[in-house]
Amino acid sequence: MGKILICEPFQNRLVQSGPKTDKSDSKKLCTLLRNGSLKEVFHTTDELYHLRKLVSIYDDYVNASVRMKNQRSSMFLSEGKDHKKEKILSGSTIKKFITVKQNSTIEHIDLIRKEFEILFKKIEKENETVRNRLRYRE
Repeated sequence: MGKILICEPFQNRLVQSGPKTDKSDSKKLCTLLRNGSLKEVFHTTDELYHLRKLVSIYDDYVNASVRMKNQRSSMFLSEGKDHKKEKILSGSTIKKFITVKQNSTIEHIDLIRKEFEILFKKIEKENETVRNRLRYRE
């Protein structure tokens, strides 16, 4: 059975710039492969790949939450108000609208994050590799 090799053409010395669609680049890549000099890219299709995707999406939600909280805080600071004491900016209907939407977005993202964290706990209980990895980090 043959071996499948995944590579990043730009990571290999002979073919560094431009599109990798011409014959000369194909020949160079074949030569590197034949010589065993082609730099491989780690690629997996096992459950750790899916777990990494899950963590990546969770990280996106965390970043979105932080970004929205910072924007909300900035809105309140620009009005000279404390975002911890007040939930909604008073004054114009636009300010009210914006802060209401920010609050609901923050709440929604926090609910989603909690769902992820519940799933992570379940995965931790079921997956020895994850448990060992978490112990190693602590």
